[in-house]
Amino acid sequence: MMDKVIGILSKYNLCDSCLGRQFATIEIDLTNREKGHILKAATLMIIYEEIVKGDKEKTSILKNIVATGFKEAGILYEKICEKKKLEKRECFICKGIMEKCEDLISDILYLEKIYDFDNFLIGNKVPEDILYKEDLIRVEFKLKYGESIKRELNRTFRRILQNKFGKEYNSSNPDIVIIVNWIKGGYEIQVSPLYIYGKYRKYVRGLPQTKWFRKSNLSTYKRSIEEIIGKYFLKITDGVSYKFHGGGREDVDVRTLGNGRPFILEIMYPRKRHLDLKSIEKRINKYANGLIEVFDLKYSSKLMVQRIKKMAEISIKTYHAIIDIEGTISDEDISKIEKTFHNIMIEQWTPLRVIKRRGNKLRKKQVYNIKAKKISESKLDLLIKCQGGLYVKELIHGDNDRTKPNISSVIGKKVVRIELDVVNIEEI
Repeated sequence: MMDKVIGILSKYNLCDSCLGRQFATIEIDLTNREKGHILKAATLMIIYEEIVKGDKEKTSILKNIVATGFKEAGILYEKICEKKKLEKRECFICKGIMEKCEDLISDILYLEKIYDFDNFLIGNKVPEDILYKEDLIRVEFKLKYGESIKRELNRTFRRILQNKFGKEYNSSNPDIVIIVNWIKGGYEIQVSPLYIYGKYRKYVRGLPQTKWFRKSNLSTYKRSIEEIIGKYFLKITDGVSYKFHGGGREDVDVRTLGNGRPFILEIMYPRKRHLDLKSIEKRINKYANGLIEVFDLKYSSKLMVQRIKKMAEISIKTYHAIIDIEGTISDEDISKIEKTFHNIMIEQWTPLRVIKRRGNKLRKKQVYNIKAKKISESKLDLLIKCQGGLYVKELIHGDNDRTKPNISSVIGKKVVRIELDVVNIEEI
């Protein structure tokens, strides 16, 4: 191994870290910098006698070691060769990068004053010519114990920042990612979104779940559930933007009551993560002024976004509907509805009212049961238990027979008005 070390130092000036890194996987409890320092000292001891005797070849090795900034080599050189000091030269591999790590730490530590985070991940972007030169030396000297400079840089920053921040290193789901860019200089940050799970009840009709826009790009409705919740959280977290992920959605004119509808709010680039969610619940509900109520707020994850969307399609939902029909409702009509719609599969093409934005597609959804009650001669009270994703209005009026079977066709009477509420969503 020392023959290889002497060979490297006779040709290249390497800093302690870059020399030690070529032997990084030799399991001695030393940093690469410490290994490199020891290897240089050992080289001096091996070639000392030849240098004293004036061996010019060995003197050139000494000069190379002095040029790396190795203090002991400089003292020896001045003592036995010349009084003149040699100038330090840039490391052949890293160009001084390994010595600049500490300089960036104070800048990176400032992040803690800007962002809330409990853990972090650090990465490094290194110029290709540095990687190339390191590979060149390893091939030339047949080195097999090295590690990449990126790995050493990542470990170096991780160790220092863990001590300085007092926070955990997290490689799988970090709150913040710090990328030290040795190509452009400085560092970049990526702040992971903050996910807040909750449920809402919607007490009024005419309030959309998400923002609606006309072609003129002016909002059709002044407010939405998304905006009431999202804008408040954006202000509290000092985030940049947000996305609202609902566990399904109700129509604008449909209320959501009972146990509420689940949602997840995704906040991009939040500066604040440590929130008093109970207090925020109360403030949002006061701000909503009776339009909606949010509850059961808690921290969540990206995985849960996918889960509530999938569950929305298969969960069991219960709707309450008051419908008006043309003509008179008979006891036979009520019996037909309850018998027909008991554990039945409904075939439903995309409703005409949404086909322009959703595409024509056949859906098959389960209706578990319908309980019907006559309110007046032409008014029915319905309690519909069905699979998530079913278009309930179309189940009632038929949508020009695009939903089969449907209540209108079963009783042979036209439905002229529907008032609908979601009263229960069973989460699986």
